[in-house]
Amino acid sequence: TRIGAAEGALGRAEEASARRARGSLAQVCARIRDTGEPAEMAPHRFLVVTCENAEKWSDYFDVVKATLGTTTEYKEQLQRGIAAPEEWREYRAWLDELPSDEELAQATAVIIPGSHLCANDPFPWLEGVRQLIRRIVARGAPQLYGSCFGSQIIAASLGGRVEKSPKMFRCVVATGGRHGAARRAWACR
Repeated sequence: TRIGAAEGALGRAEEASARRARGSLAQVCARIRDTGEPAEMAPHRFLVVTCENAEKWSDYFDVVKATLGTTTEYKEQLQRGIAAPEEWREYRAWLDELPSDEELAQATAVIIPGSHLCANDPFPWLEGVRQLIRRIVARGAPQLYGSCFGSQIIAASLGGRVEKSPKMFRCVVATGGRHGAARRAWACR
């Protein structure tokens, strides 16, 4: 099924990400061993695809970056040369700004945060976001993270349904697994 293929691609993306992380760590260890100085590592690139077009939430990218970005421990590791720097970039999907295949190839993760919209809304630009999600899953990388609306649109893009209930949205993806059909549900208030 399409969902089974999507789950397989997500698993491959996680494996590829782990291999890249091990490779970066191996570079650092080799450089420290050979010269006593840490190796320069490629930055972790986080691409944030915002789907929130309301003016009152125009700082959503900054909120996401502050919430998910660099911690104090990470800053210390960065200063010691044992962590790669971070790069963050925002793509405003409602203005048809989406990452290219080249940018995806260099990315660590694509983040699709919340929005006041629903994945079922009929805005033409949402189809571009759905296609982006399917491209990421098909290529198996980079990692893909969705929060609230992001979870909705990921589920809908991969064949799931997004339903509105009186209290919250519910995303359901039915999959066939090793142990028969399984259901995964996400809910957002």
